[in-house]
Amino acid sequence: MSLDSILHRRPQTPWEQFLKSPLAFYAELFYKSCRKDSEQWISSRLTKSPSVRVVCISDRDTHNRQELQPSLPVGDILIRADERAHFTKWKPLLHTWLNRQSHPHKIFIAGNHDSCLYNPGFKDSLKDKFSDLVYLQERSVSLQVNGRELTFYGSPFTPQRGPWSFQYPRTTPSLDTGENDIWSSIPNNVDVLITHGPPRYHLDFRSGCIGLLWRVRPKLHIFGHIHAARETEILGWTKDQKAYERILSRTGGW
Repeated sequence: MSLDSILHRRPQTPWEQFLKSPLAFYAELFYKSCRKDSEQWISSRLTKSPSVRVVCISDRDTHNRQELQPSLPVGDILIRADERAHFTKWKPLLHTWLNRQSHPHKIFIAGNHDSCLYNPGFKDSLKDKFSDLVYLQERSVSLQVNGRELTFYGSPFTPQRGPWSFQYPRTTPSLDTGENDIWSSIPNNVDVLITHGPPRYHLDFRSGCIGLLWRVRPKLHIFGHIHAARETEILGWTKDQKAYERILSRTGGW
């Protein structure tokens, strides 16, 4: 199956999911019922800290012209978990769109189609020309937002599929240790994790990164890559979540 077919494939119907794997189908049903309890528990423990509104976008104009997209809502931070098809699109994006957005903080990362950002000279030029933009590539930054200090970490890497940029070899690691230590540089105190690809078994069509979340457990994880899987999910870091992931990885269960 090609990368493009994975990125744009339609979600499976419940019947198709059942036929593909009855075990995974029932595991997901049970996990969703458990997740509702986790979401209620998390909501009850929200602090009274000043709120921060984050506007998240990704893969927004790889296949569509930016000016034809809907306007963005207002917010304190604008984050792009990016993917752009050609080097020539970066300059107009930064000049005419991203740099002109009204959000006080604007952060972006690269994606698997962004080969131009392999070029150190190009990355350095971003700092000089666009001082209001923060580009993260295997590094973190701390920002003051509404009286709160938040730490952001960004990475463009995804599991290998096709001849694209910012990919790492696929392996079969455990759920706990991660893949090839690719995520070992994520600081333990990260608040907002930004990666181009999703974590494994969560909004990923089984194409996500294993070991991406459990060590750092960020307050917010923003990602794209799998176009048809756009959604939100609240994780409670529970035994049920761990068991669900182990069932899908064929390494255990409840």
